[in-house]
Amino acid sequence: MLDAAELFQMDYVIGITADNPMFSIYHANIISDMIRSDTSLDFIYTTGMPIGVNIYGIKTKALKTVCSIKKEVDTEIWGYLVNRPEIFNVKEIKVDDEYQCEKYRMTLDEINDYVFFTQLYSMFPKEGEIDLLDAYNYLQKNPEIVAINNTVVQKDLNEDVKKRISKFYKDNKDKILDLKNKIYSK
Repeated sequence: MLDAAELFQMDYVIGITADNPMFSIYHANIISDMIRSDTSLDFIYTTGMPIGVNIYGIKTKALKTVCSIKKEVDTEIWGYLVNRPEIFNVKEIKVDDEYQCEKYRMTLDEINDYVFFTQLYSMFPKEGEIDLLDAYNYLQKNPEIVAINNTVVQKDLNEDVKKRISKFYKDNKDKILDLKNKIYSK
């Protein structure tokens, strides 16, 4: 992601990944507008929506800082590395009530997730995009679709890795801030 952001000389990246096909366009636009109005923000993210629907925006320089200092190799789940208010200017967007629906799993990691999306997408026209609230409404009326992947366990970093990351940031805060200042001043 960093290489692509630097290649295309982007100041920010909004993370919308292929394994999360049901993201909120509405919230992507909110993040985009926030970035345009406040360039001091380093990391902006939504909370309250299902796994796979929340999105984020990250300043390329913040991403470069993280990539320069990270010790962890497996950073598939890397929010723990950048959601550090002691280092970065972080903004959480708690979504409005109508978008809050954490009971659904809307990410594509396992075969049951694929079956879930196949069933969900088959209920909407192939042309155009599916409105997230329409998807919620459909799932509310069709709990058998929700049941397809509701036993899939979401992957996360293990607690030892999380503790190691937190300890690293605590022990190296001044060095990380110095590096961040150097990267941001370029």
